[in-house]
Amino acid sequence: MASHLSDHLEVGTDLVLQNRIAAARRQEAAGNILNALQILADLLSTHPGHRDILLALARLNKRIGAPQDSLLLIQLALQSHPTDRELQSELADSLEACGRTDDGLAVLERLALAAPDDPHPLLRLSYMHRRHENHEAAEEICARMLIRYPDFSMGWVSHGIGDHRAGRNVEAETCFQKALTLDPENPVAHLSRACNLLAMGRWREGFAEFEWRRKLPNAVASPVAVPVCNGHEPAGTRLLLWNDQGLGDAIQFLRYLPLVKAHGYKPILVLSKELCRLARSVSGADIVLPSDAPLPPCDAHLPLMSVPFVLGAQKEIVPADEPYVQPDRQSVARWANRLTGLPGLKVGLVWAGAARKNDFQAHTLDRRRSLDLAQLRPLLTTPGTSFVSLQMGREFSSQIAALPPDIRPFNPMDEVEDFLDTAAVIQNLDLVISVDTSVAHLAGALGKPVWILSRFDGCWRWLKDRDDSPWYPTVRLFRQNAPGQWDDVISRTAAALHESIGSGDMARK
Repeated sequence: MASHLSDHLEVGTDLVLQNRIAAARRQEAAGNILNALQILADLLSTHPGHRDILLALARLNKRIGAPQDSLLLIQLALQSHPTDRELQSELADSLEACGRTDDGLAVLERLALAAPDDPHPLLRLSYMHRRHENHEAAEEICARMLIRYPDFSMGWVSHGIGDHRAGRNVEAETCFQKALTLDPENPVAHLSRACNLLAMGRWREGFAEFEWRRKLPNAVASPVAVPVCNGHEPAGTRLLLWNDQGLGDAIQFLRYLPLVKAHGYKPILVLSKELCRLARSVSGADIVLPSDAPLPPCDAHLPLMSVPFVLGAQKEIVPADEPYVQPDRQSVARWANRLTGLPGLKVGLVWAGAARKNDFQAHTLDRRRSLDLAQLRPLLTTPGTSFVSLQMGREFSSQIAALPPDIRPFNPMDEVEDFLDTAAVIQNLDLVISVDTSVAHLAGALGKPVWILSRFDGCWRWLKDRDDSPWYPTVRLFRQNAPGQWDDVISRTAAALHESIGSGDMARK
């Protein structure tokens, strides 16, 4: 009797503990990181050394940019569970996040040998190699994985991602279709297929598949507990539009606000603070609120990037006249006075995206799209130009200071608070040259000529095998010819800049 009672108590205690861990995950998904940390810290104080708590804390620390703490927590959990496969896999990820990629790869190779019935170590190996541009190694791992586990859906996803990154979109589509045949409810397969379809210009299918992002475990939670919009609500429905993607995505999809209004909705737009003043200049933006503001009553909600799927989108029909955002006139005049003394062609410059070191996956992507300013010397030495930095982040000031004074870009960004301020600066420039980041979208939305330096596996929105964009008529794309190779991109951009100065034509150079 006593033993049965003890068993029941242990089960009940574990259920309470798992519910609290789940509560921490919900807080994390809602962006309440401190609350999530507090829940897990309290649990650990009453259950020291508990495997599941340590694992949850390790994953959360890795997400918030504390990989060393994550590594210590995983190592502590492994002391009492040295053969735990899940902990070993997390150890590999934590080692990679700490810059010890070779050690992480070694852990996964050992795990793959020790667990021949488990395809996940090989899956993680393929991803880790690919994150560090070891594409041949990733392909070899995928081949091993699919020979050994031909019915493993995620193995086909990884193979498809490799094909997509290499520009083999048709082959990638075949892989994603195979993955979905094996597991029709696999959200990673659906989302990967979405990006591939969108890059191929198959927008209707792509935006439909992109809705599967909402089923990912780490999907951003809706800010309101109201039904999601289905496109058939009555006229006058108060629709909360919010952004679950990046800043550039938000700028790109602001163009859909007039379409939302035309469908009879009353839009309420919720965005990060730095976008709000800019968004208020868009037609149809009746109510724009920062994401930390109290929300008014609403009847339905919809992420901005879901608008094309819910309300319809075709490649041939990109809504919005150009430009569809407007700078503040007084700010434009003020910056005109500030920049009037710069001689020659005035060229705005952005050479790096947001590093987002608290998000390892995003940080890995940023490394592929960003440069160091010194790499752009062939541009900066172009006669007849004055460069203006549009690069946000004080950490980039040292890169400007490291250049010789005669080629340093003018840097106004200490006086810029948000995207509306940046828009006023851009309005006084002749051209913007940018890596694929939010400022490129801003320049395009303003109708300003913008040259985008794009990584080899460029974002889906820039499509394939073209140097223009249906999204922004003033865009010109300069794509890498091979992964990680920027020298040729910079040389071609510098040559085009010389040609544009000679011709005096900046219409779409």
